[in-house]
Amino acid sequence: MASQNYHSKEYLTYLRAFTEAVLKYTGAEKIDVIGHSMGVTLGRRVIKGGKVNSTLFPFDLGSSLADKVDTFIGIAGANYGLVTCQYVGSMMPTCNTLNGFYPGTAKDVGLSSYLKELNDDTSKEGDHVFAMYSTQDDLIMYGDLVFGQYTSKWPSIDDFKEFTYTHINMRDYTKEIQYNLVTNHSFEAAKTAEEIQ
Repeated sequence: MASQNYHSKEYLTYLRAFTEAVLKYTGAEKIDVIGHSMGVTLGRRVIKGGKVNSTLFPFDLGSSLADKVDTFIGIAGANYGLVTCQYVGSMMPTCNTLNGFYPGTAKDVGLSSYLKELNDDTSKEGDHVFAMYSTQDDLIMYGDLVFGQYTSKWPSIDDFKEFTYTHINMRDYTKEIQYNLVTNHSFEAAKTAEEIQ
């Protein structure tokens, strides 16, 4: 259940081990990473590595893997939290103030510790970093805005593109664009699903 998910040590260490295994198994000098929804904020941290303090028992993910990532694409990720979490507070694990998607308040914007740590580190997640978001996202809602900033963008991106798809359709209807970003590192030659049909 989505409301029970948060940036746990279990998820982070599993995904870090998986990423390292892919690098080792393939022998690739660089890989491409595409994250959707919570996969964006998990993926960014897995690549950045380092000590994760936003937990009851801090742990270290190891050195940065950014030099081993050619392209990182973040699709519909809540990098600055979710507005709905402001209303439910820490009643749901996914909205907790430590390692959830808590966005702070209008008076005192104070992200969850995890998101603050993540965004304060402005090092890039790879050689080419892109964000895609929707102003009609039915999970993030509010036009993707959290206190006036797009939550699906973050400090280290090279470029971004805005859509009007639902949360799941952002992942599914942008596959041609994702491919183009990985191969050409540009939104320019990419086409939307409507343009392809």
